[in-house]
Amino acid sequence: MTGTFAWLGWDVQRESRMDDERMLTEFTKRGADLEELQQRETEARAAMEQLQHTIARGQEVAHAGVELAGLLEQVRAGLGADTALLGLRLVPSDGATKVEIEGEASPQPIVAAASIARAARALEASPLFEGVEVHSAPLPISSSMPVHFLLSARTEPPR
Repeated sequence: MTGTFAWLGWDVQRESRMDDERMLTEFTKRGADLEELQQRETEARAAMEQLQHTIARGQEVAHAGVELAGLLEQVRAGLGADTALLGLRLVPSDGATKVEIEGEASPQPIVAAASIARAARALEASPLFEGVEVHSAPLPISSSMPVHFLLSARTEPPR
């Protein structure tokens, strides 16, 4: 009888060891799953923060776009019928944004100079921009070609 009980005891110990090994394997697997979930949570939080930053930046850009549209209307109103706006570009520049307004003014030198000066004053009057620069082709003495000009200004860099 002692042998049977010994055999049963060994069998119980063996089953117990197998159960321990299964539990250890399961806990190890769950630990790895937990680590993976924690890693995914960290990545999700980082992605959420990036998304919130992107949304905030998008709102800033939209607000600046509305202000820029108003500014463009002011510049356009200051130009007169003899001047055409050809384009508007926003260029990133040293943490700020540079706006460039391109146009063509009347071929008559005095009219062209006055139109370009009015457009520059409208740009200078905007609280959004600073450092207005005017670049234009040399004013012709007399010509039938319009005078090409470029106005540029910078926003203040973010603080």
